[in-house]
Amino acid sequence: MALSISDIKFYKSKTVTDTSGNGGRIDRTKEVVSGIKYNLFPRVSYSERTSGVTRYRKEFIANMNDSEEVAYGVLYACMLHSGGQDRFYVKLGTHSDTQADLTDDGWTGGGPLYADVSAGSTSVQVNFDSNDYDVPNGASLVIANWNSSSEEFEDAAVLTAANVSASETVGTGDGSTTSFSATLATTPVDEDSLEIAYTIGGTDYTATDDGDGNISGTDCTGTIDYDTGALSLTFSTAPDNGSDITATYYQRCATWSGNVCTISLDDQVPNAYTASDAYVGVALSCGDLTPSFDSVSATSTSGTFDDSYLEVYNQGTVYDQWTITFDSATTFTCSGANEGSQVGGSISSDYAPLNPDTNTPYFTIESSAWGGTWASGDTVRFNTYPAAKGIWYKEVVPAGTPRAATNLVAAHYIVE
Repeated sequence: MALSISDIKFYKSKTVTDTSGNGGRIDRTKEVVSGIKYNLFPRVSYSERTSGVTRYRKEFIANMNDSEEVAYGVLYACMLHSGGQDRFYVKLGTHSDTQADLTDDGWTGGGPLYADVSAGSTSVQVNFDSNDYDVPNGASLVIANWNSSSEEFEDAAVLTAANVSASETVGTGDGSTTSFSATLATTPVDEDSLEIAYTIGGTDYTATDDGDGNISGTDCTGTIDYDTGALSLTFSTAPDNGSDITATYYQRCATWSGNVCTISLDDQVPNAYTASDAYVGVALSCGDLTPSFDSVSATSTSGTFDDSYLEVYNQGTVYDQWTITFDSATTFTCSGANEGSQVGGSISSDYAPLNPDTNTPYFTIESSAWGGTWASGDTVRFNTYPAAKGIWYKEVVPAGTPRAATNLVAAHYIVE
């Protein structure tokens, strides 16, 4: 059966708290159902609105197709925040990370279209809730109209943020000058993209920026103003006479005026959209949602294991590290680092331990996988991964936030 929209489900993580252990693996017994109040985040209390609070929750987007169809090229964009003065951000997670693993960088989101765009436009303006949302070069963007009656997005299109590279000579060594300054031509400069190439003593070197405007490399320090392109370089040893000093970098796709972000595009907007109806989200690229396994290893003097006879599944496969341990020449036990001990098996029949959350197998090892002669104490180990992707949400409630009668957050996902 072909993949359908109903095959894409959302689930909470195993641990849901406001502590460092929040998050972890997928819990397929806790579905996040659209349109249900407090389906992911709890109610914000009066004291939290008064003092302010930042809260995190992890959800998984999962492919539950029972015919093992792949959900290709999944994009997920948080686009609509309405009704309250709190702010929502999203970023990709892993199969097992917790709140303790989160960093401050990479949080993104979306907002209403700030100004009408016509078909063929090569930029869009988005009115974010704050100017600290990450808008990476080359990111996929989703633009769509919001139907408030059905509470669904319509007429969606995928755009690509610009990723324009530039290279220019910023100085020429004379064997004695150690200080150079220049203004880069293509601005604003994207943070962490600048590379300075230079030659000292016949050896080529490079210096790079740190994302905060500082440049460092062998015998080289400097600064860069990302907005204006003003560049300053100081060398402890002068660059060679006649050697060029070159700057290679990318132009930042996003410029901010208050909370309004103008995003340059690599392509054209395919349709006209109006600011009164449309929203834009910076999409998280979730890749293909399909189960997988890796790190297969067999420890045996004479036994062999053919992993082409190992099968994993959309509904039952989980993130785990599995160990098969032989207790005789033909029988074995099985244990997962997370799922624990499973029913034992034999090399004479297919082995398919059941996931109790879905009543489908974690995996299947066909009897044809086993070859040679196995002995007590021999092991086979492998890792499995679910047809799912972790997505972190961050809610920021500023101190003094008033109560909101309705507060809706709407995301849009696209599956090929």
